[in-house]
Amino acid sequence: MHCSPFLAQYVTQRHAKLHVTEFPLATETVTASTYMDDSLDSMETDSKAVNLSHELMELWNLAGMHPRKWVSSSLIVMENIPIEDRLKEVNICMSKLPQLKTLGLIWEIFSDLHKVTLQKDNLLQREVSSEKQLDYWKRLCRVLAWTCSFLNNVRLTSSKRPFGELEVQELQDAETLVLLDCQKFPDEYAALSKGRSVSTKSKLLSLKPFLDENGLIRSSERLQFSDVMPYEARCPIILPRRHWTTKLIVKHHHQKNCHLGTNGTLAALSSRSWIISAREEIHEWERQCAWCKRRKPKPSTQIMANLPKVLARSSKAFEQVAVDFAGPFITIQGRGKRRTKRYLCLFTCLTTKAVHLEIALGLDADSFLNAFFRMTSRRGIPKEVLSDNGTNFVKASKELKELVQSNLDSDKVKGSLANKGIIWRFNPPSAPHFGGVYESLIKSAKRAICGILAKGDLSDEELMTAFIGAEELLNSRPLTYQSSHPDDNIPLTPSHFLHGMLGGSLAPDIDCSPYNPKKRWRRIQEPLRHFWRRWMREWLPTLNQRRKWCESSRDYQES
Repeated sequence: MHCSPFLAQYVTQRHAKLHVTEFPLATETVTASTYMDDSLDSMETDSKAVNLSHELMELWNLAGMHPRKWVSSSLIVMENIPIEDRLKEVNICMSKLPQLKTLGLIWEIFSDLHKVTLQKDNLLQREVSSEKQLDYWKRLCRVLAWTCSFLNNVRLTSSKRPFGELEVQELQDAETLVLLDCQKFPDEYAALSKGRSVSTKSKLLSLKPFLDENGLIRSSERLQFSDVMPYEARCPIILPRRHWTTKLIVKHHHQKNCHLGTNGTLAALSSRSWIISAREEIHEWERQCAWCKRRKPKPSTQIMANLPKVLARSSKAFEQVAVDFAGPFITIQGRGKRRTKRYLCLFTCLTTKAVHLEIALGLDADSFLNAFFRMTSRRGIPKEVLSDNGTNFVKASKELKELVQSNLDSDKVKGSLANKGIIWRFNPPSAPHFGGVYESLIKSAKRAICGILAKGDLSDEELMTAFIGAEELLNSRPLTYQSSHPDDNIPLTPSHFLHGMLGGSLAPDIDCSPYNPKKRWRRIQEPLRHFWRRWMREWLPTLNQRRKWCESSRDYQES
């Protein structure tokens, strides 16, 4: 069974108060010197300590509890404790008893001293929430200031001891002691203390260091005569990298400036100190800061998937397409120069990476369908269309399906290749990385259009001309390696595949049978065969390599 500390304390103290007349010493120890299952008390004489141990044993036995792990700095007390109830690590025959940790204190049993050990590294290892972050640098200075104040008061009589809160000078003196311990530059300190310059191989040479009146190493830079800057900014204290005190100071300024980033923290640090490789030191702390890690999480990755079939098979241009919108572009209408928004509708061939640009008058389904039918009239009806989950695309897909289904009753329509239904595939919602094929071309298209257009008012006709010019530029981009040798083949471009087709929705499939010179009509197909062979040999193998996301990771599981 598990109970709360409050209930445990209440039960033990209630039990002791019920038997206060029988066991007065034990009752006082339980109520004043016991926490949970640990009791820590002291007596003036060995006999009183022996009586206390007997009373505690009887008190706990009445409650059905058996006290164990007894330990005392008195050998007389230990001799009165049964061997099986003593702490196993303690042997009264030993010349020196070990140290024991109890209630957060270190107890030297032999000398009966209690100590507190401060682990410097632990000040950095603890991570707390952003609402309760502690300033360990200020805390360290205050603890040291109180300790120094206590040591000074011990040497004074009670009438001369100061009372109240710490003075500003006491905090500054404590901070100086910590910084003196931090500056681990033994060779430089030895040279400066003797009035010599530092070695030419020293990291501090460019800072021209000197010792101030407190023995701190400061930088003597070129701003000595700047009256607008305080002394600590003109002569900052030099701090080493990767020292625990340096990390505390970086953390203090990082939190004080609300986690603004590297430049903000560095500016705050420069007002008093000069840290060797300060940016690297700040970056190290930013990688440890719990609040910064939550604010800038690193997305998990999975191994890059295999290429889908639609990207790895040979087919006619624009047989499998992807579509996306960009814009708006502002155009003027009529003499009144009424301004209207126009949009770029980009169609990408998933096989040849050719593009077709259309102007759309709006983002509604009707405008998209008009642009779609203009594309199919010139490039042919595609078998598959890929797009994101835009409302105009979803509505257009439904209307096209209804149009095809309403005409399927006609045998003539069933037998016509031009009226085949279109398979429309949508990317998952809020997943633009699924459309990397066309998203990158949208960027290139916008760059080409902006390069063609000049600043000023445009009409719809001028915008359409810019779109067609950008389409020609994009379709002329090389897909394969472009060699500088004049005897090598020119690189493949999307235009090679577009100009080798007859065009229209009834364009013939690619004929891969051996070429017969007697059939002159085959001369038209031979260049296309050549381009497709190069596409299979030069372009397609370049898609085989995974350039990122090369390792498998564990998939997230729904919890």
